[in-house]
Amino acid sequence: MTKTATPTWPPFITTTQNNRREGIAFDKARLLLTRLQIPFKIDPVKPWARVLEEGRKGDIDLIITLLICDNRKEYFRFTKPWLVDTFSLVKTNKTILSFHFLKTWTAY
Repeated sequence: MTKTATPTWPPFITTTQNNRREGIAFDKARLLLTRLQIPFKIDPVKPWARVLEEGRKGDIDLIITLLICDNRKEYFRFTKPWLVDTFSLVKTNKTILSFHFLKTWTAY
């Protein structure tokens, strides 16, 4: 089994200077696969677009930090989330942004 994740998303995913993948997400995946006695290797760090493309083609078996969204459900089977995260939009006081509903931001 080949598993991968985003290059960096501390504390869930970190990449050391030696390109070793570490963090909470890798620890959880490593523990799960070890308990299930499923041999695995960790894919090297690569651009996120390539991770998604290789996942769609079936070249990657497990992406451990993939957010669930409708367009991805077409290609990937998701487990129940093991982590729920919240995201915020941050802007400077000088930036003018129009924001009324989340749908306003779908173009971004």
